[in-house]
Amino acid sequence: MAGVFPGLLLGFSLIVLCLVVAYRDKHPHGQTVAAKDALRITIDAAWGLVTLGHHSRRHSRRHFHGDRGRRVACIWAFFVTMFIYRDYRWRDLPLLLHRTLRYRGDGADLIACASSVGYVMALTQMPSKMTAFFLSISSNKYVILFPDHILLLYSARWSTWRRRS
Repeated sequence: MAGVFPGLLLGFSLIVLCLVVAYRDKHPHGQTVAAKDALRITIDAAWGLVTLGHHSRRHSRRHFHGDRGRRVACIWAFFVTMFIYRDYRWRDLPLLLHRTLRYRGDGADLIACASSVGYVMALTQMPSKMTAFFLSISSNKYVILFPDHILLLYSARWSTWRRRS
């Protein structure tokens, strides 16, 4: 209950905030939808919203292991996209798979590199040696954090440059 209620409260407060700002600043209004059409739109949107139920933590804990819940959500999203909404055609599927696998592959590469580097660092006792090195320079926390931040900025710049090429 600790995570659900604050999340719903935050969502409701954001809706109210958006409405207040829209009325105050006189943003343009959309077309009024008839009740019959609103019901049809809500039912059409419900198919996609079921994906959130498949992916949510509560559903995953009750019926599926966490990873299986995400897999079911992905399969359901594919089913809804291809057969119910028909947003994509079958000839678009290879391009979609290529983009998905490319982005998933980048993440898998990063995870594989991080785990292997972490393993090697643990074997060579690198964290304790780096701690001893930085403490030999200074005991001031800002002096110690400065090279760390420079390294993080450099690595963030390198990873951004890598994604563009």
